[in-house]
Amino acid sequence: MKVRVRFLVLASLMLAPVGARAQVLNMGTEFPVNAFTTGRQEHPALAAFPDGGFVVVWGSEGQDGDSFGVFGQRFNSVGTKVGSEFQVNAYTTGGQGGAAVAADGQGNFVVVWASDLQVGIIGQRYDAAGTKVGGEFSVSTTTGNGHRLPAIAMTADGRFVVVWEGAHVYGQRFDAAGAKAGGEFQINQYPFYNHAVAGVATDAAGRFVVVWTSSGDGDSDAVSGQRFDASGGKVGPEFRVNTYTTGSQAYPRIAMKRAGTFVVAWDSVPGDGDSTGVFAQRFNANAEKVGPEFQVNEYTTAEQRTGSVAFEADGGFDIAWRSFGEDGDGFAVEGQQFDRTGTRRGFGIGLGSFVGGNQIDPRIAYSSAGLVGVWEGVDEDETGIRGGRQRFQPTALAADIHGEGNSDLNGVIEPGEAVRVETTWRNRAPGLVNMDGTVLAAGFEGPPGPTYTLLDGFTEFPTIFSGGSSTCGADPSPCYAVQVGGARPFPHWDATLTENLSLGGQQIWTLHIGESFPDVPRSQPFYKKIETLLHHGITTGCDTTHYCPGTVVSRDAMAIFIAKGIAGSGEYVPSSGNVGAAAYSCKSSGHSLFTDVAPTASFCKHVHYLASQNVTLGCNATQYCPSQTITRDAMASFIAKAIIAPGGGNAVPASYTDATTARSYSCVSGSANLHFSDVSVSNAFCKHIHYLWAKGIVDGCTATKYCPGSPVARDAMAKFIANGFGLQLYGP
Repeated sequence: MKVRVRFLVLASLMLAPVGARAQVLNMGTEFPVNAFTTGRQEHPALAAFPDGGFVVVWGSEGQDGDSFGVFGQRFNSVGTKVGSEFQVNAYTTGGQGGAAVAADGQGNFVVVWASDLQVGIIGQRYDAAGTKVGGEFSVSTTTGNGHRLPAIAMTADGRFVVVWEGAHVYGQRFDAAGAKAGGEFQINQYPFYNHAVAGVATDAAGRFVVVWTSSGDGDSDAVSGQRFDASGGKVGPEFRVNTYTTGSQAYPRIAMKRAGTFVVAWDSVPGDGDSTGVFAQRFNANAEKVGPEFQVNEYTTAEQRTGSVAFEADGGFDIAWRSFGEDGDGFAVEGQQFDRTGTRRGFGIGLGSFVGGNQIDPRIAYSSAGLVGVWEGVDEDETGIRGGRQRFQPTALAADIHGEGNSDLNGVIEPGEAVRVETTWRNRAPGLVNMDGTVLAAGFEGPPGPTYTLLDGFTEFPTIFSGGSSTCGADPSPCYAVQVGGARPFPHWDATLTENLSLGGQQIWTLHIGESFPDVPRSQPFYKKIETLLHHGITTGCDTTHYCPGTVVSRDAMAIFIAKGIAGSGEYVPSSGNVGAAAYSCKSSGHSLFTDVAPTASFCKHVHYLASQNVTLGCNATQYCPSQTITRDAMASFIAKAIIAPGGGNAVPASYTDATTARSYSCVSGSANLHFSDVSVSNAFCKHIHYLWAKGIVDGCTATKYCPGSPVARDAMAKFIANGFGLQLYGP
């Protein structure tokens, strides 16, 4: 029996009708995770490291000498095993299983599991070299044979929270040293009835959300959630995740972005028209639903069950599940990629080869090395742990930087202009490769009306070494060439280019078409930055057709731009929430925390969101001063605090050396090291201005001056926002 293991991981605008199997393209490499193959290896868990490596843990039968034990294996960024398979549990009597794992920003990780005879949830810490830190420790305080299925989430600085199922849903927080932070706490508010299968995710500040299967939506099981602040205090009441309540909604999985927006996926019976289907819901940081609940699986025959959710760097997210019969034989692992707006994108991408037996229980993670997945499959004996990852990772896209016909080489595609489009791919597997790229005539397209002409649809990539990258056009042939013409269909106009690799793999690249605003010509110094903000949904202009580049920015308009930058888009900016212990609501009958910001003001939610992220506390104790003009020093303060949010002003370092630019500064009296001659140590914004300079976000108004008191116009603000949040006009 042969079963296809596949993933939907690359961008696509071609959708299969619901009920049909999506197009599957073979890309990636499959690999065995476990070395010990006797008996069963099951229930894998996965955590990615900042450098692109990852660790997998699982339950293994008989390997520790008695029933099931917990074992693990580390991998580097190209998918090669680092060291040997290791045993996690020291206590071996009885069964140890249901393991979960999470990693911090330095590559340290924590494994937790349920122990039958120890009667509770157990944990083990590891450093970045894979060495145990201390011994096993007890996570749970209460004991009972019902304690099982732990989940764990970890911040970049090493704090972590563990949740599990028992008589209720319980949780325990830990500090970065592995010490318990506070006591064990009950998560579910309502009396216990089938509260089970908890998931947890945390933001950069340590605030976290727990989701679980409960009851009480009027018909069988439901998915509930609860928000917590960084100190473990509940924020608001329990909230219902699912909107559709007929039948059972259960087994939720959750993923969260750094700023606190999150996605939950779950099983629904019925829901997709035939047995169990997979559904999901997006939320902003205050647990307000963003858009409607949506169906994840397109193939609806028989059973589909949720396995895992992971965010990508651009705010898009991936969902994995198991599906019965979709490939014609048993269970297979499926997945789907969505962009940050929740729009489906992607072909099915085969991460592995054909293997025998069922494939279930998928887990996915995303890192600098792209997407990696593990699942329970088949090895030489019974079940084993398999892994799959992208072999070729799309990493960069550039347009109009090398000549073609009438190209003006300004880095933006404009109507009527013939341009070269250059793609960059990274080889994430061992060994060097040589490959070609092809775009078919029908592979360059866009909204109806204009013309889309493919001038050159073939390229060759220079040799790509393991872990290295290659850009087409460097050698031996130029990259693709395209041209668009005709009337502009929308102010924000995007085309798509479908690239096929000769060694397997495909990417549908989004190509923004410039000259979007008649008052922002190509010659405008900030033209490309303004187009970038439009492309990312940070602005739609000052009216339906214009940008008003010379208009001076006020604090209300600036709040809108920066709030969207932090949240990812306007729809993720919450309309209600808390600033510390104070609640706000930007609705008709709501409450504002600033006396000069009405709850109904168009910028109310943006101002309060910045306050909740410690970006601003107002211009004085009670006011925000929305109409006040923004100067370059104040803008630097807002941007510096925004990109380091939610740490606030104290998190912006007074002295700093950037590892990438090698720029250094010190705004400390007595040891000053300043780049700008017009920004002194006594300037309240000294560290904010120099922090942006050190990171390469700003360069000043001249080579040696910053001009801190100068007002900021909308064109210059585009550079602050685009550079501050790392926004690119073209990219994966």
